[in-house]
Order: sequence, then structure tokens, then C-alpha cells
Amino acid sequence: MEFEGSENGSVVTQVSFGGFEHHVRAKDLVTYLEDEIGLVYRCRLKTSWTPPESFPNFEINSADVKRTDDYNRVEPHAFVHFVSPDSVTFAMDAAGRCELFFNNEPLKVSLGLENPYFLNRRRRTTTPFKLSDVHVEIGSLVRQDEFFVSWRGPPYGVDFIVDPFDGTCKWSS
Repeated sequence: MEFEGSENGSVVTQVSFGGFEHHVRAKDLVTYLEDEIGLVYRCRLKTSWTPPESFPNFEINSADVKRTDDYNRVEPHAFVHFVSPDSVTFAMDAAGRCELFFNNEPLKVSLGLENPYFLNRRRRTTTPFKLSDVHVEIGSLVRQDEFFVSWRGPPYGVDFIVDPFDGTCKWSS
């Protein structure tokens, strides 16, 4: 069996599904998708998110903590990995024709912006820029004109690459 990939040779087998109710179970969704589209390798169903006040605070008095459940939950959605990339194409086409209904609700289907096909398209329009022969120091800017160095790169100049495409900075010697 051969799979066709994008220009960089990768194959997309993950699809995001939405448009269903909070009470839906992953097993039920998988059964539906396997009957309608094709064999599912993995399905992760998401129906909630971490409330903003739940991040660690080590200086809190636990006696003062009040439990709440009144935060806005994220719309339920699922990340589904199909066994075959042909199933991804079929799912996208069927959703585009409004043929996917689960519990009388139309399913929303997305490949997302982070799949290799879209990343490849975005890469063509976003060019990284390179600063040559720079010295790298990592630390803290304490005041406008005072910098405390906690780590120094090599004593010779390196290439520093800023890539706005994926929001990273890299250096190479």
C-alpha cells in the first residue's frame, strides 16, 4: 500500500472533529467514524479545559480554596488519527458536502493549521532571517543598560537565525 504525502514526504492522518455534544464518548464517535469513513488508529476526545485559576500557587492557604465549576468549557472536539490518509481525504470531502451527521448533529472537520500540508504552504511565504558572526549570551536585563549574563556561547561568532514561521531562534557554529 502506498501513501502520497506532501512535498516534504509527510502523510497527514490526523483530523480534528467538532460539532457534537458534551456527553459523547470517544468509543461512540470511533464506532461512527469507522462505519462512515475508515479504520481509526486513535481518538482523543476533549470536553473541558484547565481553568485559569488552577495553575500552581505555592503560597496559598488551602483552607481558603473554594471549588467552582462555573468557567466556560471549550467546545467538545476530538483528534482522530486514521490508519489510512485516504480516510482523511474522504472525511474532508464528506464534511464539505455536509454528509457527516453524528447524533443528528453535523460534524465539523478540520486538518488544522499545523498539519504538514499547511505548514509547507506557509513556509513558502515566511522567510527566516540570519544574523552572521554574532556572540550569544543568555541572561537577564536588570536595567535598561545592565545585563547579567548566566550563559555565554562560544567565544567565536555564530550564525543566529530568527524564524518567524515557527517563532523560534536558533544558532549554529
